Amino acid sequence: MPANRLAETFYPSWIRPMASVWTGEPILDREAVRHVRIAVDVVSFLANSLAVASLTLGLWRLAGDLNLAGHFFIGEGLFSHWQVWIALAMALKFGHVSLDRTLARVPGGKPRARS
Repeated sequence: MPANRLAETFYPSWIRPMASVWTGEPILDREAVRHVRIAVDVVSFLANSLAVASLTLGLWRLAGDLNLAGHFFIGEGLFSHWQVWIALAMALKFGHVSLDRTLARVPGGKPRARS
């Protein structure tokens, strides 16, 4: 039995990542990195799509306040203000850009085109 397998036997699950660091082995294998990359890519895509939708709703509400568009479908509450929608769009876009930069640094991955 190799020494690293013996170490996995004796170390509890919460200390196994540290055992990998001690032995110099990668914590995640290629398959796990690929799955993480796909998950981050999907979340990044959804964040960007929701940012565009939020910006659209914010501009619609702003145009409605200026009497340039029709009635906004949310009449009262937190989401009846255009500032909330535009702030949400900015936060989602920041998340999208941050995830894309993180995704570009994942080892074993090819660089992606900026959006």
